[in-house]
Amino acid sequence: MIRLQFCFLLSKRSLGLMLFFSLALISIILYNSDFLSGYAYLDAARAENAKSYLDNSIQVIKLISVFIALFIFIQSFSKEAKQYASYLVSNAKTKLLFFNTKILAIMMIVFLFVLQQMWIFYVIGKLLTPYDFNIDELAVLFGKIYFQAIFFGMLQSLLVQMLKHNFTLIFPLTIYWFMETGASSNAVESSKLLKQMNVFLPNLLVNGPSWDFYLSFEKYIPVFMVLCLICCIVHLYQDI
Repeated sequence: MIRLQFCFLLSKRSLGLMLFFSLALISIILYNSDFLSGYAYLDAARAENAKSYLDNSIQVIKLISVFIALFIFIQSFSKEAKQYASYLVSNAKTKLLFFNTKILAIMMIVFLFVLQQMWIFYVIGKLLTPYDFNIDELAVLFGKIYFQAIFFGMLQSLLVQMLKHNFTLIFPLTIYWFMETGASSNAVESSKLLKQMNVFLPNLLVNGPSWDFYLSFEKYIPVFMVLCLICCIVHLYQDI
């Protein structure tokens, strides 16, 4: 059944959108690398330039990754998806299987998108600049970007199932935009609302030389699991 999920989710519209954003991100990452200034110029202040390249690129990559996840989740719970499911679901067991394979397919698609962006960022930095990023550290950082995208995507899936309209995309995007207005540890500490939001919703914050969530990664896992469980229950008790 997972093959059928991929066939539905990877429509021409989805592939076209991901291709567009991939090309856009390549252009943005190239611009952020400032490679046209020359190797010697970038090497003169390597640490500062590498930090600027990283910070500016991560801000855009995590935004696009969240948007791609929201789009795929909306598509997977749209009216067209329900019509598609009606041909495959015959009882509660197949309904649960359909939900699980759908979520797995989405997670794999978003994972491949984020992985692609990590390698684009790394290769451009390696070939065109003097920056030397540790691939293991990048894998951890982009793993957190992936988790954030899936988390917001699951929130979107719950909203679209309950409110039954694609306009629900506005809510997680608005939440994300508001959290991005204070996307640093200092800004979060100075705002009670931002602090409360970051306790429940993972959003990568810049903290001096590093990027991380407000709380440790492990503390968001229970919230994510509860969100997944609620989404599953809502799906099982709704009509196809």
